[in-house]
Amino acid sequence: MKTLYLAAVLAAVAGPALAGSSEDAFQSFRSICGVTAAEFPDVVKAADAASWKTDTQEVSSMDGVAISDKLSRKKTMGDATLTLTASHGVAAKFGNAGVSICTITSNKAEISSVVSQVQTWLGVAPHDASPMKTGFHYTSNGTGFAAVPDGGFDGAATGGGMMLLTVRNAGGKLTIEVIKLKK
Repeated sequence: MKTLYLAAVLAAVAGPALAGSSEDAFQSFRSICGVTAAEFPDVVKAADAASWKTDTQEVSSMDGVAISDKLSRKKTMGDATLTLTASHGVAAKFGNAGVSICTITSNKAEISSVVSQVQTWLGVAPHDASPMKTGFHYTSNGTGFAAVPDGGFDGAATGGGMMLLTVRNAGGKLTIEVIKLKK
């Protein structure tokens, strides 16, 4: 009986902590990466305005993308540590499209909560989903967002920009990443 009581108390304490951490991770992503559409100069301004501190985290690259700008920042929110990485470059393999990548990683957020928040914000269903990774393909439609179906990538990249947003859990860390392709 004591074991059940202890488990219930721990779940009650951890639940709200993860809920707050998930909300913090999503809101940080939305205000730094989402609202800026991952545009590098705007990401830098948003990170500076929100007092993100410079970090030494390695900024990952993407095969075939010549990176011209990159940043790495860190912020503590409650008991969670959030890491922001962003980069911008050009991809010859996509017809010299601009490629912007913006990522928030949290050591405390919970994937299903963040996926739900992303879906509510975008107003589009996931393109693909599994317990460890969910992807959204979308573009701006002027008043919000519209899902981009398979085969519509080139048109979206030529228009408002093709956005590939992924929420994934790997190694105990939650990552929310958006890649923007713009021709």
